[in-house]
Amino acid sequence: MIPKLSDLSSEQKRVLCAELAGWKLIESGWCAPGDCHGSTLPNFLHDLNACHELEKTLSEEQQEEYGYQFLQIVEKEWRSTVGKHGFQVAHATAAQRTDAILVATGRATL
Repeated sequence: MIPKLSDLSSEQKRVLCAELAGWKLIESGWCAPGDCHGSTLPNFLHDLNACHELEKTLSEEQQEEYGYQFLQIVEKEWRSTVGKHGFQVAHATAAQRTDAILVATGRATL
C-alpha cells in the first residue's frame, strides 16, 4: 500500500528520496551512488541543491507527472491567486519539491 504524504515523517520522506536517488543502506550506514564510504544522506527536504540533483534522476514520464504534482502541491499550500502563480512556483520550498517527486514516482499519494 502506498502511504499518504501526510502520514510520512520528514525522515521517512528523506529515506524514500535517498533510495530514489540511488542511495543504499548497508550495515555500516548509507552509501551514495558510486561511493560507499559512510556518506551522510542529503537533507532533501531542506536543501534545494540536493532536491535539484534528485530532480535529475526523473525519467521523462516522471518529469511530466512531477510538473503536474508540483503545481498541485504549490497551489494547495500557497492558496494560489491570479498573478502570483509564477512567484509561488519560483519560491517553492525543497519540501514541496520532494513531496511532488514522491507522488510523481509513486512512492506516496496526496
